[in-house]
Amino acid sequence: MTPYKAPLEGPRAQLKSELSTHASYNEWLSVSVSTDHECLQGRVGAPSKETALFSVHSSTSRPDGYVDIAADQPLHLIVSGLASAGRRCVIEFNTQFAAQGRYLLKGGIADADSGWCRVKVINADTGAALAEFETPTQVTPAPTESPSWRQFMARQGCFLAPAEH
Repeated sequence: MTPYKAPLEGPRAQLKSELSTHASYNEWLSVSVSTDHECLQGRVGAPSKETALFSVHSSTSRPDGYVDIAADQPLHLIVSGLASAGRRCVIEFNTQFAAQGRYLLKGGIADADSGWCRVKVINADTGAALAEFETPTQVTPAPTESPSWRQFMARQGCFLAPAEH
């Protein structure tokens, strides 16, 4: 997947990953940005429209530190995780970061046995939690079901109000 690059022109914010997984060779998380803003139930951004923002293993995020990200426009973020025994989780949401703002993504794979994922979006300057997402209770999928679980915020999509400084 191509690495994400903030637009050269226009407002920017900064985002840092403090996501984590357990210290297991088979657990990882990735955060990507999609230009496809529709995250209706059963639909995920086309892989060709996604760019890699962060990859996470154990307590190490790459790239480390803050990265520039487009501000004052909707962004579709997709957090994908893989835990032991092939368990997967996907949390996707649309959000908008304020220009000059600094934000943190916290959370990660919350429980090794279930493979649950949890993500919080936090204003880095004030410490205020702006949003929190968690995958629903997960069960082994039926043979006809996808092994991924998704959390969607509304039938119309999963838009979050713009984040404020």
